[in-house]
Amino acid sequence: MGDCGEDLPTIVVTGFGLFRNYKSNPSWDCVQRLRLKGVNLRVEEIPVAYDEVDKRVALIWSRYKPFLVIHCGVSCLAKCITLETRALRHHTLYDKPDIYGRLPDGTQTAATNQLNCYQSLEPNDLSDCIESGINLKEVCHRVNQHFHNGFIPMPAVLSSNAG
Repeated sequence: MGDCGEDLPTIVVTGFGLFRNYKSNPSWDCVQRLRLKGVNLRVEEIPVAYDEVDKRVALIWSRYKPFLVIHCGVSCLAKCITLETRALRHHTLYDKPDIYGRLPDGTQTAATNQLNCYQSLEPNDLSDCIESGINLKEVCHRVNQHFHNGFIPMPAVLSSNAG
């Protein structure tokens, strides 16, 4: 095993940068505190800017060649750990401005596309979504075992609506 952990699997965990009028982003604050044994852990901050996200994610995959990438976000509505099972595939489907007040090039009206992505259970209607390849039901179950044992301060739930 090398001195820098190059023989260990690399896991990248991202948090997001500043947005709206927040002084810090709790997702970035949290991932900076992570410590994991047995892996080569990398943490990266991703700016909340449409033109940067694709570039930064591609750079993460090319630079680290990770076994796994986990993107952590924050929601003022969440009352528990929310594991997203799907997300919008195309950034052009988003309708909220980024930190620069910009919308993605070619932005469409998001309402119809989000309905197709999030409310339909038919696979043919999910063309605008990307599904997680991880068994998040099992991850959720394991997190909740630790919650019930008192090691994690809040339970986890699955969500199919990252928006």
